[in-house]
Amino acid sequence: MRDSEQWFALLIDSRFQGMGLGTFLLNELKKTQPELNGWVIDHENDLKQNGKPYLSPLAFYKKNNFEVLGNFRIENEKLSAVKIKWHSN
Repeated sequence: MRDSEQWFALLIDSRFQGMGLGTFLLNELKKTQPELNGWVIDHENDLKQNGKPYLSPLAFYKKNNFEVLGNFRIENEKLSAVKIKWHSN
């Protein structure tokens, strides 16, 4: 909990992406939390250590019913990201 908001981070090794693990983990979190907040890189301008482009997970979070809060951003020399939020109905 930070600033009275529930935050999360989810990292899935690229070898295991596309198998439903991320959606499974999010659904497990959603069972116990009324709200989830996170930061997501929303561009594909950065390279990973192996030289391949870092693919933004923003479409994944939209598919999992997260709202993109475009007015809340982190912008600095190391990171450019947008805030995302999910809340139960």
